[in-house]
Amino acid sequence: MSTTHLHTPSESRPNTDAALIFRTLEREDYPALQALMRIAYADLQDNVLSESLVNELISLYPDGQLACFFEGQLIGASLNRIVLQEDYHRVHSEAFALRRANFLLDTQAGDSVYAIDFMIDPAYQTLKVGKKLHAFLVQQVFKDNFRSIFGVSRLTNYHLHQQKMSGSEYVACVVAQQLKEPILGFHLSNGYVPSEVIGGYNPEDLRSGGYGVTVLLANANFSPTLPIYTQRTENMLNFLAGE
Repeated sequence: MSTTHLHTPSESRPNTDAALIFRTLEREDYPALQALMRIAYADLQDNVLSESLVNELISLYPDGQLACFFEGQLIGASLNRIVLQEDYHRVHSEAFALRRANFLLDTQAGDSVYAIDFMIDPAYQTLKVGKKLHAFLVQQVFKDNFRSIFGVSRLTNYHLHQQKMSGSEYVACVVAQQLKEPILGFHLSNGYVPSEVIGGYNPEDLRSGGYGVTVLLANANFSPTLPIYTQRTENMLNFLAGE
């Protein structure tokens, strides 16, 4: 849950749910998504996922690629893929999480959803888009009996403290509410549980000191006796057929 930016908006906007539209992403949305990634990840050098990678995510798990629009403008998005929880809920790198050679097999075997990106245009903070988009994500994922949603949170205030403490110490202070960390704090406020603190998760993320921390939200209604996401076989066949 790489990034939710919680900054002061540049201008006042009406706080109304009526103008917000939540839906799944379509291929035609990529130009708007590309622009949003550049805004949300302005502090990262390599900050845009390729159109072909996004299209692959849409093909393999269309229900998990989510968007929020306000007055026709894309202001929030969540990109996710199906994985086996035990394979990814441990120490790994961002490069491993985005290794496209694994996407198909992970989709076939997966029991959980890995949050690749969660991004909000900081100009729309007053609309509380992050909370609402996350609620849409939970609804989309858990209706299909996935075991959990998890990912790796950035630690964007860690650079202010890295001369004084390790990444693990910083996370412990954030969890204890001794330090403010907007992104990990957002995940904690939505019920996620942090576990592995990963050094070198993304070396280019200087604000996080290269660190990330795995966070997981378990599905309280998960049933091991029921099927998980019955649409996956059809999606995989369509993907292999080039559709």
